Amino acid sequence: MKLPATDTPYDRYMSTGYQFSREGQYAGAVIYFERALDERPKDSFASNALRDVSRKAKTTAETDVNTQKMAQETSAALTSEHWVEVAKNAAGDRTLVAPSSLVSNEEGATVAYWEYRAFRGENRAFSPVPKSQPIRSALLYRVTDCSAKNTQTRVMKLYTDKREEIHQENFGSAGPVEIPELGSSSAKVVEYACRRVGGAVETDNELIQPIKSR
Repeated sequence: MKLPATDTPYDRYMSTGYQFSREGQYAGAVIYFERALDERPKDSFASNALRDVSRKAKTTAETDVNTQKMAQETSAALTSEHWVEVAKNAAGDRTLVAPSSLVSNEEGATVAYWEYRAFRGENRAFSPVPKSQPIRSALLYRVTDCSAKNTQTRVMKLYTDKREEIHQENFGSAGPVEIPELGSSSAKVVEYACRRVGGAVETDNELIQPIKSR
């Protein structure tokens, strides 16, 4: 990463820390804000920035652990979770969320959940590489930033029409990040998940319990 041309080491450290933070590289941001504090020990800007990214780095680390655990429970989730349909596009593809899988950080700014895509027809475009069998559904573990309105895929599993798994990827915190287009199925899922942080909502006559802080 090229450092911006600024006047002092403090300025360079702060600017680079903010850049790392914007890219979701919170552990790297912590290092640079700590260096900025070394230059100006009582600086409020560096202190506040360090506190913020330290919290996000901790949440990211906890989510990575949860991702691995949730990946091991995929088969159970497919059969025992209550899925709520959140969106359906013009092609007839359905997008569902498992309400009981919703978890959030203490501030409710980040929420993670299982998302299920059921395709009306074959969907080869959903996979990064061609598959020998048609892809008819996908199970995704998502982490969404409710402030930035972006979402990251941590785990992806692809299935045939008989729900036979044909592909799996565990991306962890290096997963692809997208900012869903307004009105898209992904945008509706982000809105659904973030709206449920901190309160019970009745959907399809089922009461979704409030999300518990971690």
